[in-house]
Amino acid sequence: MKVYLGRAVSGELGPRSLEAIQLAHRALREFGAGILAERVADPDYRPGLDRPELIAEMMHRELLEADAGCMEMTGRSIGVGLEAGWLLGRGRPVLALYDADVAPASWRGRHRLLPYDRRARRLSRRRLAAAGLLLSRLLV
Repeated sequence: MKVYLGRAVSGELGPRSLEAIQLAHRALREFGAGILAERVADPDYRPGLDRPELIAEMMHRELLEADAGCMEMTGRSIGVGLEAGWLLGRGRPVLALYDADVAPASWRGRHRLLPYDRRARRLSRRRLAAAGLLLSRLLV
């Protein structure tokens, strides 16, 4: 199974979006999933505003290859919304992560959501490990 990772890298970022996507990256790797767009889990990743054609080409190739998506969607981001919409439009499951301590965005309500919060990283890791299992079952 190949999972496309997504998070806002410009625009309105969730305060802990990088930490959440790094936890998801680790959990999915431990689960044995192939990770696409793992660059978004790198704290030194640049958004690519200076090279939009290259980024668009990479995203398109990876989205076509993805069996599922795992997106951190706390902040409002056109990019991560387009990525999730692309996958959903192709019938691929998308697991949306959001920060339970931040006011909800308007899109929540009809999608599979996995909240995380600041109380316990172990809880988040358990939930993310379960998310990998959930994604695998959705693909069967």
